Amino acid sequence: MSGLYLLIIVIIWIFLVISITRKAAVKTRGAKLKKIIRICFPVLLMILPVADEISGGIYFKSLCNSEAVVRINIDKARDKEVRLNVGVYSKRHKTLNSIIPITETNYDYYDIKTNEIVLSYKTFSAEGGWLVRLLSVTSSKPPFLFTGFCAPANRFSIFDKYNIKNIDRRM
Repeated sequence: MSGLYLLIIVIIWIFLVISITRKAAVKTRGAKLKKIIRICFPVLLMILPVADEISGGIYFKSLCNSEAVVRINIDKARDKEVRLNVGVYSKRHKTLNSIIPITETNYDYYDIKTNEIVLSYKTFSAEGGWLVRLLSVTSSKPPFLFTGFCAPANRFSIFDKYNIKNIDRRM
């Protein structure tokens, strides 16, 4: 049903783009300018509803590449038992400076004997742009144009690599 809903919106938007482009071309003098309008207007107008998602996706990818990494004190973490964030699963907060809503989740693992953070990482999840949030096709409102989640690829294998026992992990 939500796919049909989205298809109807896209069809309506295409008709609006064609109508706006025709009106702009009719009111313009000069053959070259009309040709430019007929080519550029549709492209710009079709991108307009997802422009915030394009910009937000670029920022999200940059954020994931720089921040979604495992930080570990190998000397303190090797062969230790750790727990996640003293009984609290994670700390979440909305990141700032983004055109789309992005949630940062911090995972801090403490040595159970010293209570020091020995391993940590962040994950990020993004919602779609204004169009996705307006349509509310799904409750999670994921982006149309990119995967809205990133996490370090080695966030689970790091425990085995350094013989770290996560006492919170249920196996």
